Amino acid sequence: MNIEVVYYTKTGHTEKFAKAVAEVCGVRANNIVEPHVLGDVDCLFIGTGIYGGKPAPELFKYIDELPVNRIKHAVIFSSSFTAKDQTELLINNLRAKGIEVHSRRFVSTGSFLFLKRKRPNTSDLERVRAYTAKVLKELGGN
Repeated sequence: MNIEVVYYTKTGHTEKFAKAVAEVCGVRANNIVEPHVLGDVDCLFIGTGIYGGKPAPELFKYIDELPVNRIKHAVIFSSSFTAKDQTELLINNLRAKGIEVHSRRFVSTGSFLFLKRKRPNTSDLERVRAYTAKVLKELGGN
């Protein structure tokens, strides 16, 4: 199974999650603002922070530019101060491109200003690793 991990972050929280996901997948985590090339992908893990109740506009632009018919499946993970799943707009954009989106998403708490400053913590990163392993098993990967 060809797996890729991409993410967007303003604060660095999502990068920590992305690196943990990539570690489980045995691949490199790619920040969408840095040059990288996606080939044919069976499973694309997409990480985002939630800003003002939705993923960053930069991530929507990235999704719009994804190659059609080269990505089979997407898995979403996110972090936000509220720890609420606010990725529905992102999911709709992926589905509009014909990309199947895994039904379960990983959502965790991130810090904001001086609140929840120690998040994500070791426990959060272990939870995302376990989530990733479970998703891979469900999709027939690792």
